[in-house]
Amino acid sequence: MLGLNYEAVRKRIKRGTLPAYKEGERWYVLLDSVPDNVPDSVPDNAGTPVPDTHGESVDTVHSFHITPAEVEHAIARTGQQYTADLGTMLAELREVFAGQVAAQQETIAAQAATIAELRRRAEVAEAERDALRAQTSPPPLSAAPTPSATVDTPEPPGGAGGFWWRVRRAFGGEG
Repeated sequence: MLGLNYEAVRKRIKRGTLPAYKEGERWYVLLDSVPDNVPDSVPDNAGTPVPDTHGESVDTVHSFHITPAEVEHAIARTGQQYTADLGTMLAELREVFAGQVAAQQETIAAQAATIAELRRRAEVAEAERDALRAQTSPPPLSAAPTPSATVDTPEPPGGAGGFWWRVRRAFGGEG
């Protein structure tokens, strides 16, 4: 009568979205579209239990006559509403995704700037290290005296030295 299956009616009663009351083991649904003071509008089978798929029974209080055109119209309205809702959700998801992509691009740009700064600092540190090495390193070997150069060695005290002293002096050794 409501255009719902029995389980949907039970769930709506449980949630409180469908006004109903229980007498004994039977539930009665209150329908606002049928006035209570007009007994002629209640069909002959009103209040008759109708079995459902779960073995329980649901009482019918009022019946409604709905045309196929009204059903089609309701289906079209529901479809349009679902389509609009899905379009809204899709637009919101696109906004969220675009925001996440923008934030990630900003993070990547900041990391690239940090990497560039660290590379610049490393180059400066390497240049300073090379300059310090140049200042503190010994002179290259090419600046040392060559063996062919003569070295003035003083004569030992007491005059000319012996034979070996002259040999060493002649061959560039010390005296």
